[in-house]
Amino acid sequence: MLQNSIIPSRIIALAIVISAGLLYPSCETKPNSAQETPSDSSTVSASNEQGNPLRAQASSIFASVSSIHTEQTDDQMVLLGKKLYSDTRLSKNQTISCASCHKLNKYGVDNLAFSPGDTKALGGRNSPSSFYASLHGMQFWDGRAKDVEEQAGGPILNPVEHNIPAKDFLEKRLRGCLKFIFLFC
Repeated sequence: MLQNSIIPSRIIALAIVISAGLLYPSCETKPNSAQETPSDSSTVSASNEQGNPLRAQASSIFASVSSIHTEQTDDQMVLLGKKLYSDTRLSKNQTISCASCHKLNKYGVDNLAFSPGDTKALGGRNSPSSFYASLHGMQFWDGRAKDVEEQAGGPILNPVEHNIPAKDFLEKRLRGCLKFIFLFC
């Protein structure tokens, strides 16, 4: 009985010793900030990448979002995009929107194994994150769309997701809404 209680503590002690041994070589002396002050962030990343080929490879693949140059955005288009993202009229039964599965307060996902659609039927996959979707290397889990513009029509016309039967069905619905808005403006 006494040996059984000792074994777990020996395993924990061994794990601590191994962890310390693995972490010790990664400790390095930091340069004195008064002696060496890089002038900009490119100098920092260049000095870090010289001795670390893995970091250099990762930096060439993953860029900071703030460093990516995009076309000038139109504030009106951004506002329209926000409205459409939450608009349930983009589903046949008007029960779901893009935001139903791509919840902005959950990093653009719904955290479900399979996402429910307009009729509450479950799709075959869960929703990928919509955060920074325009920067994703592929759209959909299988990469069948080249960009977000091509991707946007897929879920709307999918019979399980938004369940819109055809583009003209959606166009008539949205034009009807516009007529209603203009009558009361």
